[in-house]
Amino acid sequence: MGDPQTYGPRDPSVLTAQATHRSTAVQQQGDVDTILTVRHGGAPFWSFDGQLVQLHPRVVHTLYQMGFYGVARCGRIDIDNHLITTLVERWRPETHTFHLPVGETTVTLQDVAIIWGLPVEGLPVIARDLERTRDEWMLYYQQWLGFAPTLNMFRGASRLKLVALRSHFEQIVIAEHTPQLEVEQYARGIALLLIGSFLMPDSSGNSVSLHY
Repeated sequence: MGDPQTYGPRDPSVLTAQATHRSTAVQQQGDVDTILTVRHGGAPFWSFDGQLVQLHPRVVHTLYQMGFYGVARCGRIDIDNHLITTLVERWRPETHTFHLPVGETTVTLQDVAIIWGLPVEGLPVIARDLERTRDEWMLYYQQWLGFAPTLNMFRGASRLKLVALRSHFEQIVIAEHTPQLEVEQYARGIALLLIGSFLMPDSSGNSVSLHY
């Protein structure tokens, strides 16, 4: 990157997208006061029907066994729009790094593992199963989540809308006498909501797929 007065790269042969980069507006137009507004996907998860989600210790224990407790423990994170705006001005898609005065840096998988407490070793749990019919997916969700979604809750053949998960699990109350199967189904639903809420900017219109 250039010196603090120019913002742009000294050598444009690598950072070829400078013409459309945010720092160009800062450099050429003096646009130093515009603060970007960040869409935060975590907020919808942390409240069911307007009430703060309080996870039962049995659910917390199950999430811990699943490897998702670290995400749940972090809770709702406040967003600093000024900090995000500054980072956007320093982020370069050509190199996938932040170009800072002290050098280049980026977010690594190890950073994610440490901050969120997510397991990163072993095979990834992801797949696309194109063989199941819609009816088979309904039975599948019934088995693993404890409810059979209606047709309008799906997007495509297998993707379940997050609003369907929210509307179901906000009605469930876990207690000491709740059967263990229901606790595990509830924990799976919470894990899917965590994934959808934090990895997607607007959870109201997004969807997730359940694969085991």
